Amino acid sequence: MKVVERRRFFLLDDDNDEGEIYSEIISESKMPIELHCFSKGTQMFDFLLKNTAPDIFILDVNLPGVSGIECIRKLKADKRYKNIPLVVCSSISNQGKLEESISAGALCYTVKPFDFSGYKTLLKELYSFCRRKDNYTFGKTG
Repeated sequence: MKVVERRRFFLLDDDNDEGEIYSEIISESKMPIELHCFSKGTQMFDFLLKNTAPDIFILDVNLPGVSGIECIRKLKADKRYKNIPLVVCSSISNQGKLEESISAGALCYTVKPFDFSGYKTLLKELYSFCRRKDNYTFGKTG
């Protein structure tokens, strides 16, 4: 029997519906994902102090208080998190935010899906990516 490893996803988004959508997809599809949702960067950083780091960070750039860009910079400046993939998922397509996110250390910037099926595809792709990344050290070359 094939053993499927559980992956930890941290979702930072001030829209609570995002977490509910992800949770519903995980439940329905039985994907082995442990999802932790945060509506503020400070909540996520407080949680990180006491818990194991995730396999991937998914965050919005438009957040109240500490912006998503600031969170990316803070995560990538910390040696414990700098090699963990970070994906920006925003409701708006903005070239400036895309460039700023990538420059700060995000792996990619994508626009939030328009429907449940799109979210399901995104989540499956992120899970598959996390499984593949075990074959190399993310963020290191040579």
